[in-house]
Amino acid sequence: MLAAMLLLASCGGSAPPPTAPAINHSLPQTVTFVNDAPATTVWTPAIAALNMAALQIETDTALAPLWGYTGGVTLVAGATRHTAGFRQIMEATISEECSGACIGADGCHCEDSYGPISFVRSGTSYAISLVESHELAEMLGNPTGAATITGPQGQSVLREDVDPVVCLYKMVNVQGTNVALADFVTPGWFGISCPQCAGQFDWLGAGATALQATPITQEFQTCPGIALP
Repeated sequence: MLAAMLLLASCGGSAPPPTAPAINHSLPQTVTFVNDAPATTVWTPAIAALNMAALQIETDTALAPLWGYTGGVTLVAGATRHTAGFRQIMEATISEECSGACIGADGCHCEDSYGPISFVRSGTSYAISLVESHELAEMLGNPTGAATITGPQGQSVLREDVDPVVCLYKMVNVQGTNVALADFVTPGWFGISCPQCAGQFDWLGAGATALQATPITQEFQTCPGIALP
């Protein structure tokens, strides 16, 4: 079902080892965005700038406060992926990235010798901003792509903060243009104490726009047809 909605992956696999902490509060304060895709009618420098502005709004007002990323996260444009730290790369094709884990996907994230990195395919049939926000949230929450959290039956659940609610999104008006941003789960969804969440299990709750969905109202609830990561 996930493949029919958004083709997104991490290099963690279906049963990754618990090699990273569940919550990373010591994030670098900068994520570098690099455009390695040729300009098309759906992907231009102007769209890149607009999407970055929308992602910064989501990060400042929701992602960082709800997940406790102290100090905030700053998004900047860069010229090369060979930069230390968190990066998101726009490419025309991503099938060879993350050791092949991106094959058939619109977005994926993993880690290379420079640090955490995510990829977005410029030819996705979905709003590019939706895939960008999806991969940004998951890269920040699971920098290595392999972090797990204990699930409701004691199983290991991959720390993917967007996959469980991949059918939910929000339209944010930026400079007169509506930009689609992906929903994400809060620490409370994983059963983690989260006073700042005020009972929310995901960012948008009943205020989300649905590709196919019912509101998320409890721990480990997913969109219809979506399995736990």
